[in-house]
Amino acid sequence: MQGMLNKYLTFLSKEGEELFGKELTRGSKVIGRILFSFLIAVVLLTFGIRLFDSQGLQKREQGLISEFQAIVHPNDAEQVSFEMRSKILKRWILANYRYRLNAAELENYYDHELLQKGWSKVPVSKTEYETFHHFKYKKGDYEIIFRPFKDSWVIQMNLRDFYDKLG
Repeated sequence: MQGMLNKYLTFLSKEGEELFGKELTRGSKVIGRILFSFLIAVVLLTFGIRLFDSQGLQKREQGLISEFQAIVHPNDAEQVSFEMRSKILKRWILANYRYRLNAAELENYYDHELLQKGWSKVPVSKTEYETFHHFKYKKGDYEIIFRPFKDSWVIQMNLRDFYDKLG
C-alpha cells in the first residue's frame, strides 16, 4: 500500500511530470486525488465491515444456508456437488443436481415450489433465455439461479450484500 502511495505521489509531483513526459493539468491532479481518495475509502469500508461486523456476516451466511436447505427438490434429484463460497463480503452457494425432468418440467416444478415459499420469479430476456436457458428467483436479499451444465443443473444462490445494493 505504501509503495502504491509513493508512486502516486511521485506521479503528481514535478519530477513525475518529467518522468512520465506529460504535463498534468491542475484538473487532472484534482480528479486523480478524488479517485485515489475514493479507492482508499472503499478499501477501508470493506475491511471495516469485515472487521466490525463479522457476526453479521456469519448470521447472513447462516441465513443463506437455511434458505437453501428449505428448498424441496424433486424426489428423483441427485445432488452431484455442493460448495459454499465467499469473497471478502460476498457469500454464495453452488450446488449441482441431476434430474430426470426436462427443462420445462423442472422450471414448472421450481415455479410452484419457490413461489409458495415467498420467492418471486425474475424475468429473463428472451435472447438470454434462449442462449443460456436459465431461470431466476428473488426473495429479499437472496437470489437463486438455475442453469444447465452438461448433463446436470447448477443451482447458484447468492446473498445480495452491501455492494450489490449500490450497483
